[in-house]
Amino acid sequence: MSGWQPKTTKLGGLPSYTLEPRKPVPLGTMFHNGVECISGVLVVQDIVQLPEQQAWKDYHAELSSLPNGSPILVHMAEVLWLVDKAKIPCGGWVGGNSWFGLVMSAVEVMTKFGVHLMWIIKQNQHWFPMKPLHAMLKAWFKDQPAGHWVTF
Repeated sequence: MSGWQPKTTKLGGLPSYTLEPRKPVPLGTMFHNGVECISGVLVVQDIVQLPEQQAWKDYHAELSSLPNGSPILVHMAEVLWLVDKAKIPCGGWVGGNSWFGLVMSAVEVMTKFGVHLMWIIKQNQHWFPMKPLHAMLKAWFKDQPAGHWVTF
């Protein structure tokens, strides 16, 4: 993600201006970017809009591939939209920050596009295999699993 603040007009000619208050400086309009890592070429960019506007994008409200068939919400639809528009080939790889880090992201991106992905899952641990993760940490690090990590 990157932020942009207009200097000469209120909206800077953009159709939507979303203010994301952050420290120490607010971002202004926020963009979600997709960049090819070796060349650094920007392959896709999307202006973050209000949730009501984001809901018009492809994939929103479709049923997910998760066991409960829950609907794909706006933030997950954004992930799918970015992967689709970036034209990542089947078998390719996508990385992202923790904003995108959901178990549903991994399942849907692999199911719909055959693309592997990797990012941090900080919260929203629904469907995440916490019990096997803790079992592996305890097996490897005995009584001191804190401060260690396991990659699944």
